[in-house]
Amino acid sequence: MASQALPTLDTAGWVTDVAEKAERLLGYFITSEASQSNIFLGNIQSLPAVIQSTGSDFIILRRTVEDQINALFRPYFQGVTTNVTIEPITINGIASDAQFTIRLELKVSEGGVNHSLGRLLSVSNSSLNKVSPLTY
Repeated sequence: MASQALPTLDTAGWVTDVAEKAERLLGYFITSEASQSNIFLGNIQSLPAVIQSTGSDFIILRRTVEDQINALFRPYFQGVTTNVTIEPITINGIASDAQFTIRLELKVSEGGVNHSLGRLLSVSNSSLNKVSPLTY
């Protein structure tokens, strides 16, 4: 399947560079809100919405994040590999359900070009607090 250019609402227009498309899509996933569109209501991949809807069920959270990332990235890349790891934050020797980190690692490929990207996300009480890039 041929990949698509990514439309943007800025002066970049249609993005075709593999790395830029991947970085933009991941940013969109992290910052999008599920209710930002009436026309596409229920069809927007949104990390904040997934975090809020899954609570502290880390198994469902991981699976849902992977599914949504794959649904968002597959139309734009020939190959997508996703690895999501969720770790509770330990406070005074006790693992917290309300505070945890999400490690997103992706590898995308298109036309023989590969790109790896990732983010480390800090979550507290169902709110995304900090986004840090992973370096490769």
